[in-house]
Amino acid sequence: MDCGWRVLKTRQFDKNLKKLLKSGVKKDLVDATVEDLLRWVCGKGPLPAKYNLHKLKGNLQDVWDIHLKYDLVLLFKLNEDSKCIYLLNIGSHSEVFK
Repeated sequence: MDCGWRVLKTRQFDKNLKKLLKSGVKKDLVDATVEDLLRWVCGKGPLPAKYNLHKLKGNLQDVWDIHLKYDLVLLFKLNEDSKCIYLLNIGSHSEVFK
């Protein structure tokens, strides 16, 4: 989907994604979630409630949390000036909030 927004991944995200894929998490699940996220950011529709999208608080107040499964979360930041979605981390709650 091209609406001007770009998706950028951190090294931490790539590292944890690789680990998750080895553990059996399907890449299609991650890709579909990122596609839905991009559609939402582009204003092409609401994000399904199953993702439980919410902004974090405290030191992480600029970070968003989206659930792929019950205990599988993706952390990201939005930069409206540069139109970038930064995928920061992915994993279980205990892994991403160490």
